[in-house]
Amino acid sequence: MAEAENTLEPDTDDVPDQTRVVRVVRPGDVMTSEGVLRPKSSAFTDSRVDGAMSVFLENDVLAAGQAIEDLLGLSIFENGSTLWWLPMSYYRENGQVVTRRKIDEFPGHANVRDAVGKRSAGKMTRMAKASTLI
Repeated sequence: MAEAENTLEPDTDDVPDQTRVVRVVRPGDVMTSEGVLRPKSSAFTDSRVDGAMSVFLENDVLAAGQAIEDLLGLSIFENGSTLWWLPMSYYRENGQVVTRRKIDEFPGHANVRDAVGKRSAGKMTRMAKASTLI
């Protein structure tokens, strides 16, 4: 993803707790567990490039006149990818810091980092199990 020229990452204190924070998940990162489709925990790992997990804030996407489902039409995402969400409150309650990070391809992009450093495997698994498919 191409980052916009602004390298600042504004906070998301103004984002309501019920806002859907959406993760694009590649087809190979979805599994069935106990009869339920869900992302693999590895879908919630940080990028090696910037040490953050890429997400989209649905409120910001809608405010820019787009639909969250439009993400799936972007060439930067693999065909067959799916959208999974957790409420902003989940991130806040689980030690995840969400900051806005503009990219050229689509509005509403944000980064998620673990407040204490690297996100643990247990946190990634809980995030995967708690996620809801759009």
